[in-house]
Amino acid sequence: KFRFPNAGRLASRNVVFARDASGKAISLKLDEALLPRDPASDGVVPRVKPPRPLEDLIREARAGSPPAEPAALLPSDLVELTTLDPTIRVDLRYAGDDNVVGEELLETSRAFLQRPAAEELVRAHRTLARQGYGIVVRDAYHPWWVTKVVWEATPPEVRRFLADPADSSGYNRGTTVDVGLYRLADRAIVELPSPYGEMSVRAYRDFPGGTSQQRWHRDLLLQAMETQDFSALAT
Repeated sequence: KFRFPNAGRLASRNVVFARDASGKAISLKLDEALLPRDPASDGVVPRVKPPRPLEDLIREARAGSPPAEPAALLPSDLVELTTLDPTIRVDLRYAGDDNVVGEELLETSRAFLQRPAAEELVRAHRTLARQGYGIVVRDAYHPWWVTKVVWEATPPEVRRFLADPADSSGYNRGTTVDVGLYRLADRAIVELPSPYGEMSVRAYRDFPGGTSQQRWHRDLLLQAMETQDFSALAT
């Protein structure tokens, strides 16, 4: 049981946390207002149960067509990231089964971006190297049908974490990339406030929780990327 300080709109109001048998908080009662715990704050296990067999979703997505886009201002120039800097680590989650649908969707583990984006990513990677870190790439260019499959397999309540196949997606053009950090000294993956693929509030770029070290690493990565003209999604 707690009480707010005697100041402001909530002055002296009572706060009571209820816990389950394991001691985990399950609700907060603010005077008479009961606020149950949001299960999203626990993170959605990065596995989904598709509403229909995944094989059917894949077949339909492959037979579909991506949305029409205006004519490109520049010719496409997809470049493999490791050809520009072999110290960039690549761990494409859709090239294996460690992803939201639990199935391999890509036949290649090579990561591609359009050349301007690839060159900017390399610059961010080399900036981080001065502080002992490097970039690990979890997702980069992938075909539209992959975006479609993942969208259709995922419950609507957490689709805000995904690219909508009805819109033009940077993943399908090679201008969007999912990244994490690793330590150069031992090549260990650095912990951020949420593991890659977690669809919860912990994945938000301004999530205030986690440890101070996790938030420091997140902000370090954000700064390195945004300095090179990348824009981070809020979610």
